[in-house]
Amino acid sequence: MNSRQRIMAAFYLEEPDTVPVSTYMSPYWLENNWVDEKTYWRFAKKSDAIFRVGVKVKRSERQNGVKIIEKSWNENGRLMRLFKIKTPNGTLQRITEHIGYSRRVVESLLKNEKDIEIWLSLPHDLGEIDPSPFYYWEKKLGDDGIAICSTGDPISIVVNLFRMDDFLKYCIIKPELIEEMLKKALEIQIPFLTSVMEKGINRFWISGSEHVTPTFIAPKYFSRFVTKYDREIVKLIHEYNGIAYIHCHGRINDILQEFLKMDIDVLDPLDPPPQGDTDLSKAKKLIGHKICLVGNIDSNNVMVQGTPETVINAVRRCIDAAAYGGGYILQPTSGSIFDTPLENIETLIKAGRRYGKYGKNVYG
Repeated sequence: MNSRQRIMAAFYLEEPDTVPVSTYMSPYWLENNWVDEKTYWRFAKKSDAIFRVGVKVKRSERQNGVKIIEKSWNENGRLMRLFKIKTPNGTLQRITEHIGYSRRVVESLLKNEKDIEIWLSLPHDLGEIDPSPFYYWEKKLGDDGIAICSTGDPISIVVNLFRMDDFLKYCIIKPELIEEMLKKALEIQIPFLTSVMEKGINRFWISGSEHVTPTFIAPKYFSRFVTKYDREIVKLIHEYNGIAYIHCHGRINDILQEFLKMDIDVLDPLDPPPQGDTDLSKAKKLIGHKICLVGNIDSNNVMVQGTPETVINAVRRCIDAAAYGGGYILQPTSGSIFDTPLENIETLIKAGRRYGKYGKNVYG
């Protein structure tokens, strides 16, 4: 099997020739100069690359009395960006600070309930979808992997409008207001995804749900703010015979069944302790018969701080726990590898290939 076939077999819960090994690569490795291009493509060819890439969206700057203003400037070595929405009902403004690849929200778009009312009143401009970034990387990868379209879910849209503490406050004291915003976010996301799929893209890596895992808030809110809405997105993707791949960091042990209710196809990154609380063996037994599991190699304690021997032990543990029967992809829990020893990435790939064979005593 080539890498493309191997990954897709795992996605469909089949048993490929060997356990797929993903290094959590994405184009931002190159954009942030974490590795040179030669090293980048060497890792891509040696592993089973899953590239998370987006599409371009061109929106009009003014419609129905709404005007969008965007400005950038340098301030003491920092790149500052202003995003302003002027409406007949008032003005919304966000300021972000960018240093290297990191981003910090200095001023959130929504600061109070008046701002929320303004946002809820906004018309939605779908804009013109340009799928060329996706197809560029899909072609570059060829049989060495797959591209998957990165997008957010309704909770992702909503949470990014607030400061995190304000968002969590509204979740607890005015959950009905968050639900009203989620309904609007779903109305935004459904036509966007439909337009993208009409252009031939039907594999989606969907992030956002981690913001309401027990890491931040009680498990009961996950069903109310995520499952209900993401299920609608997954249903739409399946109507186009697509793959719904959910990305959700955090302590998800108590909400594993929620992913079954969403009817998703793939789940990552399955953070082990201390980053999260996922017991990979338990996850395999509870949901692995319906969902392809990806991850559980600790990106910090194993990949960044560990030795090659630490990496090998983690690889063997994960394969023992979840590889049987197919539907598992070996992968670190984060793709932010800028301080990861390259030797550990090499070791991950080699150990995955050595110990990932099905039906053999690979430890002998």
